[in-house]
Amino acid sequence: MNILFICGSLEEGKDGVGDYTLLIARQLSLSGHKVSVISFYDRYIEWMVEDTILNNKTPINSLRLSSNISSVERFNLINKKIKTFSPDWVSIQYVPFAFHHKGLSAKFHHDMIKLLEHINVHIMFHELWVGSYGSFSVKSKTLGFLQKYMIRSFLQKIKPELITTSNEAYRIKLLPHSCKLLSLFGNIPVRDTQISKKNTQHLNVVIFGNITAYYIDFFDQLIWLMNVSRNLGKSMVVHLLGNIKNLTADTLMAIKRYVGDNNVVVCGYLPADQISEYFSKIDRKSTRLNSSHS
Repeated sequence: MNILFICGSLEEGKDGVGDYTLLIARQLSLSGHKVSVISFYDRYIEWMVEDTILNNKTPINSLRLSSNISSVERFNLINKKIKTFSPDWVSIQYVPFAFHHKGLSAKFHHDMIKLLEHINVHIMFHELWVGSYGSFSVKSKTLGFLQKYMIRSFLQKIKPELITTSNEAYRIKLLPHSCKLLSLFGNIPVRDTQISKKNTQHLNVVIFGNITAYYIDFFDQLIWLMNVSRNLGKSMVVHLLGNIKNLTADTLMAIKRYVGDNNVVVCGYLPADQISEYFSKIDRKSTRLNSSHS
């Protein structure tokens, strides 16, 4: 079977959905399927890269399209790829902000509806629209309303054979469309080394992922974690890993005011083996301490 995946970016270690997609593609390839992957709006390259990516020594055919490419050129390149590869199934790994810098994916929807008209389509919703949960500004709620409208319109027009998501909350939000639960697996391998003992004097918390502008929920949960540490008689140390490009100086200062100047460690992007070692040592971890894209 020929299976084509479409996601936002394929920059290794910089995009969790991209890494997830390559791991699935690898397993399908090892199972005898012919697999290819397209990154639709790749912010990590300048133009176009058509290459073979080695994922755990397994070659995966890929087409990476920069966010700088014009809409017309992008459409033509994907159209050419589809005609050449002739997929039996196309799996869209959906994140609104992966296909447009403001999360308004109308052009992506338009292209997919035209390009995939006679192809079996699967959509995996990793994230939905802004503002489903938590406290948000009027601007954010307006954006969420537009995203919700676009997603529902997209589903009605493209009529996918299969819709999946990773959790029950998203499944309910997608009703009345039939959506099945598909559990996620970790992208970070278990480090096969001797791990040093945890520092029992501290409650070590890792925040893995970005911190967005929706701070109310973030700090509510940070306070909750601080109460946990106090009940345990420990001080809390916060480690910030992964995509922290939206971490402003004011936000960092606010976090330090809560937990102390010396109790915040900014790590940023780390190799997978170092992340694995971090995970083996910490007491609490969170992929995002808010629901900004829920």
